[in-house]
Amino acid sequence: MPSNKEKTLVCQLDARAENVKSEGVTLTHSAVSCLNEATMKAYGLIILCFSTRSIRARSEIFELCNCLKHNSLTCKAPIFALIDRWHRAVVWRLKEAGLDFIDVRQSPNRIDSEYISNCILNTAVSNQIDQVMLRLCPFLNYKPLNGRSELITCGAWRDRMVLGGKRLHEVCESENHLYCEYFQNPRPKK
Repeated sequence: MPSNKEKTLVCQLDARAENVKSEGVTLTHSAVSCLNEATMKAYGLIILCFSTRSIRARSEIFELCNCLKHNSLTCKAPIFALIDRWHRAVVWRLKEAGLDFIDVRQSPNRIDSEYISNCILNTAVSNQIDQVMLRLCPFLNYKPLNGRSELITCGAWRDRMVLGGKRLHEVCESENHLYCEYFQNPRPKK
């Protein structure tokens, strides 16, 4: 676990976000520069900040996470991803790549590395990727419409129900999905 005194590497792949200035934070803006920086110096925490909306950029993020977790110089540093919205397929791929912690940015324009370090040190369980996967309904399906948008459907109801708004956020992307009538009585495609 990182201490508040260890250096933090922030890979800011989302141009809209702004890093909160704090001592010991190095900022990069591409996957290549992040990997280069991570292998040049020792960091106690690596933060990946990106948007799940960019379908084309996802593979680069999965590859970066995989490289960081399988490189002998960087494998011990915990990796924390800050995303703009929950996306079960992205979270699953990040889990496979070795990501340790994940959260949705509460303030989409700020990255506070001290707050993230404190989250890991004090309340790590709620941000552990395995715990996040349990909160997201396994029947969430994402169908790309173009390079930046997807249709989210309910696989428990043969992908006939489009999800969004209140139901998506309060039921499908929370523990409440366990009580959903569609989750409890699925009718998957034949």
